[in-house]
Amino acid sequence: MNAFLLLLLFATGLFFIWKGRSVLALNKKMPTWRKVGIDILEADVASELDVIQYARLTYYYPVVRYRYAVGGRDIESRRVALDRKSIWVDSPSHAAVLVEQICKEKTAYCDPDDPRRSVIYPSLSPKRVSHYRTFVLAGTILVVVSVWLFVKLFI
Repeated sequence: MNAFLLLLLFATGLFFIWKGRSVLALNKKMPTWRKVGIDILEADVASELDVIQYARLTYYYPVVRYRYAVGGRDIESRRVALDRKSIWVDSPSHAAVLVEQICKEKTAYCDPDDPRRSVIYPSLSPKRVSHYRTFVLAGTILVVVSVWLFVKLFI
């Protein structure tokens, strides 16, 4: 096995760890985010095709463009959730209900450390939390295996 491939394996592992930990850390911090009133500029339902093995599934989710004010400054955002797949639903009518709720409640949550970062749904779904934990685990395994192979083959 060539050293370049081991380096690539190591770097991929570090990326997985970074990605998983950064999203999980943001999710953990969300309860401290500030609730703000929003003005809805646009609201609609979007769809995405997800191919899992031999199944083709279409999921729907709300797409919202909104504005909110923090510190006397107007900020515009399109971020509905930390991870879009946390709010996926399997029917357009269910997604339309989510859009209605958003338009009725007119609430978002913004990061007190970075007011430009906001979401309407302030947490990941349990499935997505496990997804990002798996990223961290897989990254850790890749890093450990690449270091072990490097030591075994080159030292």
